Amino acid sequence: MTRSLGTLALGLVGVWLVANVLLVGPVESGSERTAMWVFGFVAAAVTIAGLILLCVGLVLGRTQPAWFNYVKFARTGAVILGCLIVVLGLLHYRNTEPRGEIHWVVFGLFVLVVAGAVQWWLGRQARRV
Repeated sequence: MTRSLGTLALGLVGVWLVANVLLVGPVESGSERTAMWVFGFVAAAVTIAGLILLCVGLVLGRTQPAWFNYVKFARTGAVILGCLIVVLGLLHYRNTEPRGEIHWVVFGLFVLVVAGAVQWWLGRQARRV
C-alpha cells in the first residue's frame, strides 16, 4: 500500500513538472496540443491493453489464482493512469477557451471508478480464497 501511494505521489509530481516545463515560453499551445495528443494515444493504448489483461485475468482467476497478480498490476496501472488523465485534463481545461473541454477529466474519473470496482472485486475474491 505504501509503495502504491509513493508511486502515485511520484507520478503526480512528475506530471506536474512535465506540465510546467511544457507550459513555459512561446511554444505553449503547440507543446500542449502535442502533449495531449501523445498522452491521449498512450492512454488509449494502455487502456485497451489493461482491459484485455483484466478480462483474461478475471476469467482465468477462479481456476488459476496466479492471474490475480496480473489483475492487481492492471488495477494499479489504471489508478496511476486515471490520476494522470485527471491532472492533465485539469491543466488542459484551465488553458482552453471557451472553458468547456472537460472530457479528459471525466474520462480520468471513469478510469478511477473502474479501478475502484476492480479493487472491490479483488477484495471479494481474496475473502473467498
